[in-house]
Amino acid sequence: MKYVISLFGKNTEKLLGEIDVSHLSGTFLASVFGVPLSEFVDSYPIGEREAAALSELSGVDFDLQGVDYFLDPYRT
Repeated sequence: MKYVISLFGKNTEKLLGEIDVSHLSGTFLASVFGVPLSEFVDSYPIGEREAAALSELSGVDFDLQGVDYFLDPYRT
């Protein structure tokens, strides 16, 4: 699986970029969102709780005031 954080402008809803976080395990990512790994197939919004859990390990400095973030799992 490939895991990507997609960034969208809050005011424009324009895609600002994508960050590959496939170095993080699916098991860890699923647990952050409270979803069983076998059901971890949708796009998941990243809020304060998820950002706090992901920030250090992903290297992403989340700006939740100006950007909407989503974690997207992709089958490769």
